Amino acid sequence: MKKRLLCILLVVGMLLAFPANVLAAGPEEMTDISGHWAEESIVWVMEQNLFYGTTDTTFTPNGTMTRGMFVTVLGRMAGIDPANYKTWYVEYLFSDVNPDLYYAPYINWAVRMGIASGMGGGKFAPDTPVTREQIAAFLVRYASIYNYEMIGYTEGVDAFSDQAAISSYAVAAVDTMRQLGLLQGRPASDGSYLFDPKANATRAECAAVFRRLSGCLLPYTGRELIDPEGLTLTPEEATLYPGQSMSLVTTIYPEDATNKTITWFSTNPDVISVEPGGRITAHTEGTANVYAITWNGYSCCTKVTSRRNPAYTYAGQSYEEKCLQIFGEVVSDPRRYYQSAVEAQSHMVEIAVKCWDYSSGVGSNKVTVTRYLTVHENIAATVSAIFEEIYNGSEKFPIHAVGCYRWEPGSEHMPGLAIDINPDSNYFCYPDGSAIVGSHWDPENDPYSIPLDGDVVTAFSRYGFTRGIYWRNGTKDYMHFSLFGT
Repeated sequence: MKKRLLCILLVVGMLLAFPANVLAAGPEEMTDISGHWAEESIVWVMEQNLFYGTTDTTFTPNGTMTRGMFVTVLGRMAGIDPANYKTWYVEYLFSDVNPDLYYAPYINWAVRMGIASGMGGGKFAPDTPVTREQIAAFLVRYASIYNYEMIGYTEGVDAFSDQAAISSYAVAAVDTMRQLGLLQGRPASDGSYLFDPKANATRAECAAVFRRLSGCLLPYTGRELIDPEGLTLTPEEATLYPGQSMSLVTTIYPEDATNKTITWFSTNPDVISVEPGGRITAHTEGTANVYAITWNGYSCCTKVTSRRNPAYTYAGQSYEEKCLQIFGEVVSDPRRYYQSAVEAQSHMVEIAVKCWDYSSGVGSNKVTVTRYLTVHENIAATVSAIFEEIYNGSEKFPIHAVGCYRWEPGSEHMPGLAIDINPDSNYFCYPDGSAIVGSHWDPENDPYSIPLDGDVVTAFSRYGFTRGIYWRNGTKDYMHFSLFGT
């Protein structure tokens, strides 16, 4: 093992401070820490008023350290006044953070500063155990934002053998903590060291980490810090229909501001939700104000109205306009926008559409049937309108099979933007007419084959979809209708 003393420069900040007043029983009153391996660290953190006992006489060293507890201790270490962060919008920020509980202002502080983030779905999970990789990420961000350089506590191990198990967001932070010896590995039977990133941390382990950290932080004065002095948010107003999404854009002034962390929240998340990066989604009809706030209090608001618009048409729109309507940004290739099936599926919804079909085979009476297809959430209303027009058309065109989303590389089916109808009777073929998928296309003899100028083509064209018989590579897909024409 190579001995090292590293100095890692991490920027932005203030000075380390501790609360001066003792708010709970001291370490001498704890009956469950004597002889514990972390006794010295526990005594130290209690003397600094970073940790309090779980009761007047117990510390519970082997008890679970939760996410809410951890950011509370970190906020105490930063010397914040919780009263400054007990603001009205914490209830909008996370639905599972009670503004009246002790950790609420500290969570508000940590998120506003960019030290911590939620777990998705409008949740912070304050009572969930904090993991070792989360600890690494929180501490390195804290040192960076509060303008400390971190020096080595002890020699670090050369590598962790379970490196691949560390979440991508925490890889760099874990490596920093490894090199500095602040979060030490756990020896494995083969002589290597495991970081065990998803393992929960005990109160005693966290007390030891905070004690080590206190001796490894030095104020860094080698760089000027520049605070935000203004913020703009565009657009100022937006209208979406349920299921549609778009991204709001912030600009922070001056451009070289050091900490550009933005906190987002919606005043009515059931109507309009907002993700940490500013992407908003409409869920039902109504209105909400979506706010963006810098860590030092500059804020802007976009008023977002969600109203139903089932007849939305993409006809005549440019490629860029279609991208903005579907993805909220212009993308290089909509077929490859989502990087995994899990990501794509999170943007899909199932819709039911009325269709005509034969009651018992071709030549029998036509009856109304219900078909189900999974489509991108932002075209659900449009697709419903298309099929309503086909159903109400004079042809009463029979639809025996229909589909949209599937994880098919290089296809608009991947983002749920292409629809196939009656695939066997509307084949996908090479330029010479030989079949690739399906068996034929023969609208004069097969009623399931889609005519070139019938109700189906008319309805899809009205809403800006293109049939797959016009591809430049010469192949023809008679079943296929797609928003971007691919």
